[in-house]
Amino acid sequence: MIVAESLETVSDPLLTAIRTGPPRDADEVVANLAKSLLPEEAQAESPAWLRPTQQRTFRRLLAALERQGGALLSDPVGSGKTFVALAVARAWNGGRATTCFVPAGLLDQWDSVARRLDLEVRLWSHERTSRGRLPPAGRGLVLIDESHHFRHAETRRYAHLSPWLVGHPVLLLSATPIVNGLADLVNQLLLTVRDDILLPRGIPSLSSIVSDAGPITALGELLFSSNERMEGRPRREERRLASPEIDEDLLAALDGLTLSRHPAVARLVRGTLWRAAASSPAALHAALTRYDSLLRHAADARAAGRPMDRRALHAFVGGAEDQLVFWALFDGPAATGELALEDADRVTDVLHHVAMLATLPDAKLDLLEAILADGRRTLIFTTAIETVRYLRNRLHSGPLAWCTGDTSGIGRWVLPRRSVLGWFAPAPVGGVIPAGAPRHLVTTDVSAEGLDLQGAERIVHYDLPWTSVRLDQRDGRAIRLGSDHARVEVVRFEPPPSIERRIEQMECLERKKSLPARVGLGDAAEAQAWPGSIGDRLLASEKLARFHDVRPIGPCGVAGVFGEGAGALVGFRLGGRSSKGSEARWSTVGWIDDEGRWSEASDRVESALRLALEAPTAVPPSELELARILSIVGYIISGRLSLLQRSRWAAPAPGPEARQLIRRLRALAADAARRRDNALLPRLERALRFAASGHTAGERALISELATSSTDLIRRLDRLPPPSPSFDPLPPVITGIIVFRKE
Repeated sequence: MIVAESLETVSDPLLTAIRTGPPRDADEVVANLAKSLLPEEAQAESPAWLRPTQQRTFRRLLAALERQGGALLSDPVGSGKTFVALAVARAWNGGRATTCFVPAGLLDQWDSVARRLDLEVRLWSHERTSRGRLPPAGRGLVLIDESHHFRHAETRRYAHLSPWLVGHPVLLLSATPIVNGLADLVNQLLLTVRDDILLPRGIPSLSSIVSDAGPITALGELLFSSNERMEGRPRREERRLASPEIDEDLLAALDGLTLSRHPAVARLVRGTLWRAAASSPAALHAALTRYDSLLRHAADARAAGRPMDRRALHAFVGGAEDQLVFWALFDGPAATGELALEDADRVTDVLHHVAMLATLPDAKLDLLEAILADGRRTLIFTTAIETVRYLRNRLHSGPLAWCTGDTSGIGRWVLPRRSVLGWFAPAPVGGVIPAGAPRHLVTTDVSAEGLDLQGAERIVHYDLPWTSVRLDQRDGRAIRLGSDHARVEVVRFEPPPSIERRIEQMECLERKKSLPARVGLGDAAEAQAWPGSIGDRLLASEKLARFHDVRPIGPCGVAGVFGEGAGALVGFRLGGRSSKGSEARWSTVGWIDDEGRWSEASDRVESALRLALEAPTAVPPSELELARILSIVGYIISGRLSLLQRSRWAAPAPGPEARQLIRRLRALAADAARRRDNALLPRLERALRFAASGHTAGERALISELATSSTDLIRRLDRLPPPSPSFDPLPPVITGIIVFRKE
């Protein structure tokens, strides 16, 4: 029986459901808060071939795939992502073959690893995908290696693959998912998860993170990366060298070329020539020759009264990566008119000047020769095929191996690529490298991705690429598990000062290098701002070692410590039961300052947690203090619960094609209602909820097709994917409170 006189007025009914727990030691509360931030781990036995940190990643990936159908593994280059991915595929697909989309150059390597692990895989190259050739439809988990090759949604490979992936769980693999901007990451994620996947975390659309200026902690549910030091992976030691200056008369001649009436086009072509000049006389001669040929081709086309054909031009430039920079000149028929045809005579003079310089000593080449004199096995990367040939013909540091996209060999002998690269694989246990074996490999970036070349103990960047991603990929050929060496030296030839002033390449590299840190990725531990990474780092400390195997509990309790300023750390966990019947939980830890402001900034939360481990113990908070803290937290929790309840209609606004499909479905629903077709109406309602929710890239393509298709839409209703689930909130739980008092 309830007595009316016993009733009390409460400011917020939510506060009656929150329990804080009893006073506890600060260490215990910190441990519980750290554990609450860890990603969920599946209860699955990991294969013996995985290392301890990989086993943890394996369980987390399985849980993420079960929860949301997709994830991206972004462990550093050379840390064994292939082994982790195949372990996940074995656990998910059982005895079924796993379809793996892999760059063509890595097919043999993937096949070798799968055979060693006795796993059945169906390997499919990125290049075949680009041509529209896809494997037979199947079921089960799909792996996409080097997924940054799918960072552009406008490419053919993306357009072909995304619809094929609809309905498949997908694990993406890339140590460098961000190349030029956050849109790169979003496009990859949309291959496997829907745009509204982080809606319960307060992010209505993945596309919205592109303009976010700070770390996006919610991405820790989609991205998995470990920066822990791995035994067997060598230490990186870097040395930077300024390349010798370029001949002043040559630079003046290049600056004197008109190139184009259009300033942007002129800058594009001039930058290409400057970079070639910094690489080698051979690279510059080839770039000038290509430009001269383009001028002559454009002059012939103009004399004939017609523009150059795009297809002919594409065949002319040959598709080489370093040549396709010119392709931007030819956006349409009138674009060829932008070339400065009067440059033809000047280019001939510059070519003669370059040919003369090629007969003189090369200070940059001499510097490389001195570096290689110690005989250590070295990988030398260049951006130009012509520079590979130039070094092959001029270096005198013993037999030289070389590799380009076209061919490979040792010295003057042409040999299969696999045989050439095999000399730089790890030496067999107890094996001795033959005396006449090549000690150095000079190569373009064709060898910069995915290959195991751990036999090398030094990497030389003779030329620098435009992206830090490519630098990381190059370094990862030797700095990887299974290396023969405890350390690998990295030598960077930076552009000559006169060239750097013109192209600002170093500034561009530094700017792009900072992009991954914005979403919690990066080599530095402090760049990992995801909650799970914070939890891992804290639980690795000696102070919390005794709590390592203790499972996190509910309301852990409250503690008080002395600090430099007043405030409180508070953790809480929210949950939701989806319309599918499954449960999901999301944990948060935030800082409340002395003015009552709430912050979940990762650096602030982590520093406060660490301070709580070292600070002297203070008396636990009083009931009055707890009431003030809970009133603030209650406001935060109420907002999160409201978002969960609105999850049915808080998805991103449908695009034009989705709106068109919705109109068609509504018209069909109105007709079915008039006819009282009770069997069709639920199917149409399900289709409407799908069309109005978030979508993967492949689902968007499907919607675009259905919105304009003249085929019978009703017959295709049952083939539509299910709509995004909505969530009914579960009661919130306080995972711990630590109050900081001024000393």
